Amino acid sequence: MNPRRVLATSLLLALVPIGPLSACSIPVFRFALERWQPSNFEAIVFYRGTLTPEQQAVSQKLKAGGANLTVAEIDLDGQVSAKMRKQFDKLGPNPELPCLVLRYPDADAKSPLAWSGPLSEDAVDALLNSPLRRRLANMIGRGETGVFVLLESGDK
Repeated sequence: MNPRRVLATSLLLALVPIGPLSACSIPVFRFALERWQPSNFEAIVFYRGTLTPEQQAVSQKLKAGGANLTVAEIDLDGQVSAKMRKQFDKLGPNPELPCLVLRYPDADAKSPLAWSGPLSEDAVDALLNSPLRRRLANMIGRGETGVFVLLESGDK
């Protein structure tokens, strides 16, 4: 018998544990669900001049809402980056200001907007506290393995 083969077999047998092996008791999907940080949507508040105290409160509520959002306030009368100008131009001519624009996580400049509309208490409440959002969070929190959400576009 080849001495190298005997040595390799002996080393392999010495490294193999004797006795039962146990696996991690936490399923991989649960580990990922509890530790994976969601990507942030980008919320942009476009305005001119200054926001009223009420509008500032709505913007602050958006920032403190606990959702996976990165919020930027852009004064169109000040210095506006080319990237933000392109996002504002997607709103068309003469949008109602102040307005709120929601962009998908990791969206590039050509990506469509997720949502846009006037900056209002109702819009922010619908974004942060929608019944569907609460229902999905409850299902996942109860230990559901996965939740499928079908979003219909109307374009069959």
